[in-house]
Amino acid sequence: MARGGYAWKYLIIGGGLEGLSLAYHLSKVEKRILVVERGSIGGPQTPLHAMTYRVQYSARENAEFALEARRALRKLASEVKAGDAVRETGIAWLLDSREASRFRRWNQGLWRKLKIDMGIHSAGEVGRIEPLVAQGEWAYIAVSSQGGIVDVRSLALALARQARKNGATIAEGNQVLSIELSEGKLAGVRVEGAGTVPAENVIVAAGAWSAKLLQEAGLAVPLSVRRTCAVETEAYESILSRPLWVPSLQGVLVHVPGAGLAAATWKASVEKFAPRLSYYCLVGASSLISRTVKGGWALRIEWARPYLQPISPDRSPLIGRMDHWPEGLYVLSGFSGHGAGFRAYAGQVLAEHLTTGKTPRGASVYTPERFSKGAIINEALSD
Repeated sequence: MARGGYAWKYLIIGGGLEGLSLAYHLSKVEKRILVVERGSIGGPQTPLHAMTYRVQYSARENAEFALEARRALRKLASEVKAGDAVRETGIAWLLDSREASRFRRWNQGLWRKLKIDMGIHSAGEVGRIEPLVAQGEWAYIAVSSQGGIVDVRSLALALARQARKNGATIAEGNQVLSIELSEGKLAGVRVEGAGTVPAENVIVAAGAWSAKLLQEAGLAVPLSVRRTCAVETEAYESILSRPLWVPSLQGVLVHVPGAGLAAATWKASVEKFAPRLSYYCLVGASSLISRTVKGGWALRIEWARPYLQPISPDRSPLIGRMDHWPEGLYVLSGFSGHGAGFRAYAGQVLAEHLTTGKTPRGASVYTPERFSKGAIINEALSD
């Protein structure tokens, strides 16, 4: 891993979708790339929210970035021979009257200008559009054809395979303990069992662990951690045809092909890095199914899993670096519930910046420096 003391050009901490996308795009022009992943590529650590992608955001910055991300995601999947991993199913939201009013406002003021399609239907049409849904408390359903489901495991494995083919090294089952600085300059990272691994550039794409690694190096980063819980039920006779978001219950449901119905809810921030499955968390995801799905209360739960999500103060990602950080240190995290499209495209965006010095149009708004400059993204349609 240390290459006999020879520094890696790019060392990426984290083998999630964003880190692997970054590695793949960097590997087109550079072979001295190391990805350090403490688990396994395509493992169960990926949150359920990352299985979806959408373009419907209330902030123009996020909506425009998501439109580019949607195009890039499908192109990327084709490039790495994982075209089947991306399915354009459309996406829907169950809304109460207050939320429907906000959707109408965004639809009239932003989405139509960006050619984002959105239809808002009243309660009588909920059952026709999504027969699986228990109508009960839902006054409206909003539906768009622009969105879908991603088989994150297949896409991650394909990205890793192609990055390795291009010459990158991916070390699974290795944990980064710290970012190493020497006299204020970046030296590399310390890896459990391998000591200090020198690197010219370090990109922290470690999800919820990103904030901890940076803070322990004495570098403040505007990320907090929130616990998310997901459950999967037995196979269900009906089929949910698209990802279904339920803002009032802070949840999302996705029908997993060949398996059952997966549901996730996110709760209050948890500062401790301990992904324990709490009763409170489990009840939240189970309640989402029972209140939203016909007969959901009787479905057997096959598995339940906790996740930790990194979120920024404005619920939008961090791509880049702080001005006062040591040269060569970057962060790629804070995606919250923005999904697979944002993650994959963010890796491409940062790779272009690192290799050419240029930042694609619309991507510069995500630098973590925006918080010190007061350039906050006003996003309301994100968890």
